[in-house]
Amino acid sequence: LMAPIVWLFSRCTVVLLLVAMTAAAPNDCGGNRFAPACIEPQLVATTADVDDLPNHPEKLLIDVREPSELAATGQIPTSINIPLKTVRTELSLSPEEFEKKYGRKKPATNDPIIFSCRSGVRSGQASFEADQLGFKNLQANRTANNNACYSANTMSIATYEEVLDLPNHPEKLLIDVRNPDELADTGKIPTSINIPLDKVKQAFGPETSDEAFAQQYGVPKPGLDHYLILSCRTGRRSQMALEAIAELVPQLEEGLKLDDEAFKAKFGRDKPSTSTEVIFHCKMGGRAQKATDLASSLGFTNARNYKGSWTEWAEKQGK
Repeated sequence: LMAPIVWLFSRCTVVLLLVAMTAAAPNDCGGNRFAPACIEPQLVATTADVDDLPNHPEKLLIDVREPSELAATGQIPTSINIPLKTVRTELSLSPEEFEKKYGRKKPATNDPIIFSCRSGVRSGQASFEADQLGFKNLQANRTANNNACYSANTMSIATYEEVLDLPNHPEKLLIDVRNPDELADTGKIPTSINIPLDKVKQAFGPETSDEAFAQQYGVPKPGLDHYLILSCRTGRRSQMALEAIAELVPQLEEGLKLDDEAFKAKFGRDKPSTSTEVIFHCKMGGRAQKATDLASSLGFTNARNYKGSWTEWAEKQGK
């Protein structure tokens, strides 16, 4: 049987996406072919594909953002809105119920569907949900508007050499997203701060102020466009756990949305601005990748994942 086809689309830098994401082995994807690091080049749609949708009424474009987001940004012509959390339920409606609710014919399992969101994370999740329901001709538009060029698609992989050189780049922030007990066992990479994966959202959110971040972590809180590198141990768990990212997002966003004061109070570092380069790491890279994706989806344009994370660091440091 032919595997379901999923197309990923980005209005930003598609080439960077392909370079960064084709390196993952299939076994690293945890059964989710739509995880960012697992997408194959031929599954990436182009801007022209989306722009040409008015000429292809047989293709259904589904925006999986929340209605409040569409109200603020507008939406791509021909699209309908089905928030991510309801995708599985809505695609399970009968054809009659679907058409009555959305004014469009419910797609058959072989009909083309394109999912769209803001940064690409939710569109990939929606593709995975649809794939599990048996839909075989899926595409994912990774940015719902041209302003979302900070998406996970442009996420780059930090190298050992870059991390080694971090002491010479105080403007870059390396974040270890492992649990504290793991750091106690292994030690940590110089210049890094520790924000466990389940606290990332709260730390970077508006509820954590710049002052709180600086106080908690000892560094200024990075902004959305700052340079960040996420790190863990090896990076493999990032692909294997991506299908669970939706469950982690509520916890992660709490940290990322702390206001400046709360962030500094909690982490001892200024809350990063949107332009701060922030590097995430953990033990193997999996949790760091999820943290990077989350930071990117929240608008941090310089969020990065130190994919080798602590495992590579320790090996090359002879620890």
